Amino acid sequence: MKRFFSLLVVFMTILAMVTACGTPTATSNEKPGEATFDYNITLYTGSMGGSYYTIGTAMSEIFSSKIDGTTISAASAATQDNIGMLIGGEAQMAMAGAPDYMEVTGGNPMDSTDICSVGVFNQLASVIIVPEKSNYQSLEDLLGKKIGLGVAGSGQCIFNLALIEALGYTVDDFRVEYLSQGDASTALVEGKLDACFVFASLPASAITQITASEKVRIIQLDDEFMESFSSQYPYYKIASVEPSMVPDCGISSPYNTLTQYGELLVNADLEEDFVYTVAKTLYENYDELINSAPGASVCTAENSVSYSSFNLHPGAQRYFKEIDLL
Repeated sequence: MKRFFSLLVVFMTILAMVTACGTPTATSNEKPGEATFDYNITLYTGSMGGSYYTIGTAMSEIFSSKIDGTTISAASAATQDNIGMLIGGEAQMAMAGAPDYMEVTGGNPMDSTDICSVGVFNQLASVIIVPEKSNYQSLEDLLGKKIGLGVAGSGQCIFNLALIEALGYTVDDFRVEYLSQGDASTALVEGKLDACFVFASLPASAITQITASEKVRIIQLDDEFMESFSSQYPYYKIASVEPSMVPDCGISSPYNTLTQYGELLVNADLEEDFVYTVAKTLYENYDELINSAPGASVCTAENSVSYSSFNLHPGAQRYFKEIDLL
């Protein structure tokens, strides 16, 4: 009898050890090759009212509704802070771009061992909005005027500060307000700002918020200046904007402006199966995403493989290989 109980104890101990070795975050379900998860993640986006926040909210709803055992909630944040939180392990998923990483670390995003990309989700475009009734025709006309550059530390603000510097000016040459895109839009309509320096995916809610109440114009950038700017900052590109992307802004034909891709970033040590599922869910629900957030029209697997400035996470790579893009 003693021997029986001894063997029983040994058996129960081994059984407990085997059970303890199971992975709590991914378990097989009834469908071969799929997994269920146990994740409650905050997706850090951009400033309230901006394109990152709008797209991030739509992504969060898709992930939460379609990935078993997963809840992802969007939160407003500054994109520079997002980089810092990913590096420090305080965030598992966040939105940012190459300029944010370079501003925080001074290094090349491809050299990061802490941050990987799931892919690009939008293309930010520079749009400088002024009231139609104003006399402002160029950036020089705005010297000494009140301008909104975006929340300090945000991707929008980083771009606009670089733009001002490349023109040979500093923030001291203007009366700068560091407001979210939504707050800046309200301030322009109320006459508290002379210009909004928008840097968002188009069409942008920050712009339509203005045009619903105020007639506006766009101050366009000089082609020669943009060539020089993109040479100095190679992660910013020149792209054409169709009039339909900036409705009610006095634009009747395509024009060029400066752009940058935003990326869905994850902590490099986030589970490969989970990131694979995130990538698959994101790209296979493209129509649903852009129905909720039209600014995410560039969020395709093809663009992500072509334009990501960070190393793609192994989970994302696995999905891209599966669909023959890698």
